Amino acid sequence: LEEILEDRKQKGLALPRFLYTIPTFQNPTGTTMTGERRQHVLELANKYNFLIVEDDAYGELSFNKSLPTLKA
Repeated sequence: LEEILEDRKQKGLALPRFLYTIPTFQNPTGTTMTGERRQHVLELANKYNFLIVEDDAYGELSFNKSLPTLKA
C-alpha cells in the first residue's frame, strides 16, 4: 500500500480520500489484520491524509483476544 501511495504522489496523481477495510475476518479470506498492520495503516492515513472507514462487524466473534479498532 505504501509503495502505491508513494508512487502516485511522485507522479502527481490523485491520492485516495479514504480506505475501506474489514480488519477482522475479512470476506472472503477470513483473515485478520495484525495489530502492527493496523498501526501501519493508521500511520499511512496520517502521512497521506486519507480517512479510514473500518467495517468491524465481526470484531466481537473471535475466540481469542479481540484486537482494538483502528480508532483505538
